[in-house]
Amino acid sequence: DFFSGHDDEDEDDASNNTSNYTPKPFLLLWDALSTWITPKSVDILRDYKNELFDQDYEDKYSPVVLVVNDDDQTAFNGKDDNDDEDNDEEIEEAQLVVQENQLNSDIAISRCGGLMSMIKMNLAKSLSNLGYDAKDEYTKRMAESRVSEFVQSFDYSEPMVKFDSNMWFALSVLLLDILLPKHDIAYEGKCGVIVNDDDDMDDELTTGIVLPSSISTIGITAEEYKYLTKSAIPSLSRGGG
Repeated sequence: DFFSGHDDEDEDDASNNTSNYTPKPFLLLWDALSTWITPKSVDILRDYKNELFDQDYEDKYSPVVLVVNDDDQTAFNGKDDNDDEDNDEEIEEAQLVVQENQLNSDIAISRCGGLMSMIKMNLAKSLSNLGYDAKDEYTKRMAESRVSEFVQSFDYSEPMVKFDSNMWFALSVLLLDILLPKHDIAYEGKCGVIVNDDDDMDDELTTGIVLPSSISTIGITAEEYKYLTKSAIPSLSRGGG
């Protein structure tokens, strides 16, 4: 069970001593993603990895967009009906969220900066762990650009996660795997040709591939990793878990 938080054989021990209970690494990463991801995050990922979304997202969801200023827009999922009164209430609630976020902007900026700092600290070895050429400038620029845009779209209303070094490494690998194409980015940069990902490569997690060492080290299984990289954010976009 992905969301059980512990293995079946640990149930008796956990019930006898809940103070020593530690959530599974999978659950810790899932909780982080589900806390951070916003409608804007989903839109950014759709631009990069549209193939992850097998439902017609634009038709199913009609976002209500509130313009905070010329450079900042916050999207909220609105109802696709004719009930103007309910819609007005949703907009008012959304405006309160925007105002609260503005009041706490310094905190949000600090948390965003801290998260980006930890990812950058692990960027080179994370790229290598995923099989990319970490020394290639084109690869590094793409990774930094995509991660920066994605991380800046997060919801930072909750305190930042407290991970050890192995978990920060795994989180960095996870985010890069979610955002980057599967092909050789360095080759694309050198040749100036956009390479289309091969379907077999994109489905590699279903065929028993070797997990990145950063992921296997913390005890995440191939099926859990497949869920985090392929299904977690699309499921959040549909309001599921």
